[in-house]
Amino acid sequence: MSISIDSIAKEQLKGYRLQREELLPGYPKTAGPAIDIEGDEMMGGTLKVYLIPHKVLPLLSSPPEDLIALPNVQLMYETTITSWKLFIAGLLCPPHPFPGGDHFHIFAVASNWGIASVLSEPFRLCYKIRDLSEESQRQRKLVRRKKMSMDEEFDFLLGKLKSNLLRQKGERRSEKCDRMMELVLSLATIG
Repeated sequence: MSISIDSIAKEQLKGYRLQREELLPGYPKTAGPAIDIEGDEMMGGTLKVYLIPHKVLPLLSSPPEDLIALPNVQLMYETTITSWKLFIAGLLCPPHPFPGGDHFHIFAVASNWGIASVLSEPFRLCYKIRDLSEESQRQRKLVRRKKMSMDEEFDFLLGKLKSNLLRQKGERRSEKCDRMMELVLSLATIG
């Protein structure tokens, strides 16, 4: 059994949602989790999905029965395996013990076979549409930055530096310009 990430459109959001913290290679969008099942023999078995706080990460190498017995591990979803891909919409019904913004991992156990798998990429809980849209904007900026050539990125950073300097007043701007000149001169002497 393995766990993969699949994109979920914003209009599919209802209630609470798991939000990936970092983009994965090849995944241009913010995504919710899905579980891929490998092997026909697993059909009809029970799959349990747990939400694990990031602080428990060092214990993820423990046997599944020890891990799920911890007090801060929450059963998020339980189902019979009927297909090779199960979408976990990331719905969490309150009350739940985790505050928004905390980082989590997903731990899945196919109990009939004692097979366990963990999603090591951290997620965080987002409760409001505003949080989700801010996270979405952050993800889009990351994607755009990754697509830039070195020259484009250099120009982008120069633009940010210029706008930062223009916001400074008087003596503070002069100090920052002097520091920048020192940096430019030191770089010019290299090579």
